[in-house]
Amino acid sequence: MMTAFEHWQNERDALHSVISAQQDINGVVYEIRHAILQTEQNTLAAQSDDVLRQQTGVLFSMLKNSVSLLSAPISSTTWVAASKRKEKRHSGALPLMIAAFFAMVSAGLWGYARGDLLGWMLPLAALVLACIAMVIDAGERKKKTQQNSENVRVTFTPDPDKLLAVIDGQMRSLDRCINDFSYLNDTLRNPGGSVGKQNLNAVSELLEVIYSYDEDLRSQADDAVTHLLSGYGLVALEYTRERSKLFNALPSKNMTRTICPAIVSAEDHRLLRRGTAVVQTDAA
Repeated sequence: MMTAFEHWQNERDALHSVISAQQDINGVVYEIRHAILQTEQNTLAAQSDDVLRQQTGVLFSMLKNSVSLLSAPISSTTWVAASKRKEKRHSGALPLMIAAFFAMVSAGLWGYARGDLLGWMLPLAALVLACIAMVIDAGERKKKTQQNSENVRVTFTPDPDKLLAVIDGQMRSLDRCINDFSYLNDTLRNPGGSVGKQNLNAVSELLEVIYSYDEDLRSQADDAVTHLLSGYGLVALEYTRERSKLFNALPSKNMTRTICPAIVSAEDHRLLRRGTAVVQTDAA
């Protein structure tokens, strides 16, 4: 059965291309959620355990909801560091403008003192036009600065490779949780490794009673006993020479027979309850 990470790999390459072309963060979130949803559906469809399917759905729900954090608003401040350099660039023209101003005033006064109308009217007109030009230029600069500040836009775009690498890690973590849930579910259904002493005693007594019957009667109960032991994750072993270490042996002159089988764990064959057997002396 394919893991969630393997199903995710089938969606990953196409998703990388889609989110690389997206300029809107909300569009990126939508595409990622859609890819995770497709991965969830494929993963759940491959699971036959209803309980594990519900637990896996909860894990995927948490993962899908976490993607929405990408669209959380982020405040940002944008500034331009070129303003001081502009001031320095134009500071050299200021003395020339002052000198031109005094030159025109001096020319006007000189023409006025001589009674030359044209001599002082022309400098006066030039001075007025220069003042008007300075006022217009200042207004244009202010307008241009406002337009530049209004045209500044900050766009936050996630790095596709880093973003998908994070989701890769989430998928691997999700697979580990699924494996843990699967093991937990099996343990709850088959609590062989955690059979209580009281239950183990009851099972041992039941087996001893069954093995006291003749083989015909005991064979009728074999299926039921095997099913019961399997539910607890246990296995009953009859006496053989190879298994002699698992039994308490009672000497006998003419027969070898299992009185109560040894009980071991079905998972790791660990001895949980030593059996009892009658063993012929020369065979012991």
